[in-house]
Amino acid sequence: MALTPITGEMQAQPLNDNFSFLNQRITDALSSYNVKDYGAIGDGITDDSVAIQSCIDVAEASGRCTVIFPAADYLINTVLTIHHGGNDVGTIFYGPGAKLIAGTVGMTMLDIVKTSADNYQYMGTTHIKELFFEGNSKASIGININELGGFYKSTIDNVSIHNCTVGIKISDSRLWNIKNTDIYSPDISGSIGIQFVSIKDAFCGDCWVGKCQIVTHATTGKAIYGLTTKVSTGSTLNGIHINNCVLYGNGIYISSSDALSTFRDWWISDCAIEVRDITNVAINLIGVAATPGSGAVFISNVWANGHNTGILATNLDALTINGGKINSTNYQAVNLDACRESSITSLKCYDCNKTNNGGGVLMLTNVGYRNKIIGNSIYNVGTNTLCIIYIHASQVKPIVTNNTTDAGTCVTNNVAGVEGTDFIVAGNLS
Repeated sequence: MALTPITGEMQAQPLNDNFSFLNQRITDALSSYNVKDYGAIGDGITDDSVAIQSCIDVAEASGRCTVIFPAADYLINTVLTIHHGGNDVGTIFYGPGAKLIAGTVGMTMLDIVKTSADNYQYMGTTHIKELFFEGNSKASIGININELGGFYKSTIDNVSIHNCTVGIKISDSRLWNIKNTDIYSPDISGSIGIQFVSIKDAFCGDCWVGKCQIVTHATTGKAIYGLTTKVSTGSTLNGIHINNCVLYGNGIYISSSDALSTFRDWWISDCAIEVRDITNVAINLIGVAATPGSGAVFISNVWANGHNTGILATNLDALTINGGKINSTNYQAVNLDACRESSITSLKCYDCNKTNNGGGVLMLTNVGYRNKIIGNSIYNVGTNTLCIIYIHASQVKPIVTNNTTDAGTCVTNNVAGVEGTDFIVAGNLS
């Protein structure tokens, strides 16, 4: 077969935009900076803080880059700081087999801050991968993310943080994805695994926590802690997703501190929570009385065991609890206290309310509006439990239907009025 010759001038063509990621990968590889090239020793004895910070500073000046930590133990006596000042700046911390060791009491190990004053600017990307932070029971914070706007799609992936009073603290920041990470807190009062804080009249949220294991030892600790605190006009803590996590020791605590601060759109799903201190609550959600706003929290398929109360919600709108199982509580499995338009459905409760001399396993307490308890199963309740489901007299138009239990009076309804108009209580079986 004859070959047809190619005629004419041949010109190199640029890569199609679909392959632009390849150019970026090549750029990243060429922009790698090794901390040992800047004087880090990595013997776990010599203070490597200055050498590592020098490497970070040079890397940041180059734009998008990777800071590489060869496998070794790096003692740091002063905080390491990542600065971000523009949309195109991104830093990757990469250190499989590397360990950062805190050497100073009360220190923050890694501080991630921005340089722009724009509260709503997206600040580029930061990725922290395969690093071990050993707080040595000295560090107050392992990773501190603190700025008035947000990084863009940043990640903490396959990281270990041990023995820091607070493992990860995210303040007034957005779009962080924490995944495949384990946090072991020291036995220190008030220790926290991951803390979300909205303080400075800003928005904190749109963050994901997935496939993480958090162990907290102190009875006053919290595995995941969300707090909104007003400065002048208020703050919001919205859009936090917690999925496929194991929390051992303590659970989840979310709170609004005042009427102008709210939290909304939290998703807690497919998690296991083992509370070691029977006085603690597995999931505690606290809004502010007389000021509706916090709420729209979705709890799905959560397993919780060994605590005072399984889920305690106060002054919330539109809380949804669907599926899952709550075991071995001293008091209620769920108490919706002064909540509105909230629901408990398809939940299994076993061995709950073991020591309480009154009340129920599922409770609607104080003034509430259109709350629902539907299709739940409640078994092996405490012998002192007066009822299984308790409806306070101040509830407005509650709906309690198709729940089952193996003991006691299934529903105690204190709402006065007409069935079908002022309340619906039907199809519940003892």
